[in-house]
Amino acid sequence: MTTFIRNELNNVINVRSIINVFRADLRNSHTVGESHNFPEIFYVEQGQSLVVANGNETVLHAGGLIIYGPNTFHGKEQPYTPGGIVNIISFETNSDVMVRLYNRPIKLNPRQRERFEAIVARGQSLFKRTEKDESIRGMHLVPGADLRDVQQLKNLLEMFLLDISMGTDQKDGLTSYSRQEQLYEQQMAHLTTFLMENIDQNLSLKQMEDALWLSESSLRRLVQRCKGCGPVAYFQELKIREAKRLIQTTSLSITEISEKLGFSTIHYFSRLFHNKTGMSPTDYSQVVAEKHKK
Repeated sequence: MTTFIRNELNNVINVRSIINVFRADLRNSHTVGESHNFPEIFYVEQGQSLVVANGNETVLHAGGLIIYGPNTFHGKEQPYTPGGIVNIISFETNSDVMVRLYNRPIKLNPRQRERFEAIVARGQSLFKRTEKDESIRGMHLVPGADLRDVQQLKNLLEMFLLDISMGTDQKDGLTSYSRQEQLYEQQMAHLTTFLMENIDQNLSLKQMEDALWLSESSLRRLVQRCKGCGPVAYFQELKIREAKRLIQTTSLSITEISEKLGFSTIHYFSRLFHNKTGMSPTDYSQVVAEKHKK
């Protein structure tokens, strides 16, 4: 009788549960410190944020990430400087390999950034806050969620954590990063800041080039490498993101938002919004209003 060898496969990194997964705009927020008995990924999507872990301060620019370890006090006792647009995932794991990733700033490459932002977007569609009791924190799985989607989210998060773990230097735990990649990230952060500061303008490619002291070809290569699109398309993406934020957080009309973001006509704004989101600004506003009623 033939005997077959069976190799037991154990998870090096195992995400046992997800507690929170969300995207937040901290540009107008003053946060305070906290600690909890599970790790939390804090990733800066746009702008920059001051992060404090056990009293050690670090400024994370766009593409920077830190994983706060369990029971790590992060933040300050008093409110501190507003940050950028961030993505946060808190979860439970019993994986020892995670320890060397905790409380250390990590710079993600463009591929890792795209992957993590997609994970957060997927998680936001599967988990929602439903409790109104302030003593209960965290998010619930949405009713009727497909468990195959949930397992895929778990697998994607584990693969992401494995990726940054395998890419870290054994000595200090920081992701290996060439000087050229650092320069790309710095230039991209400067461009994003410049665009957000002029979000109400119709900036030309020449104005973007002058702001970063780059040639047209260098600017196009930079944005394509970091964002996968051209400079103008990226500026449009930022405008639509800001439009969504204004719809969610203000009482401005669609026309007022269009004017505030420097669009020449509301028809152009509506068409671009639909192309980027799959719905018109009015439809999106109605969806937001319905969510607020619940």
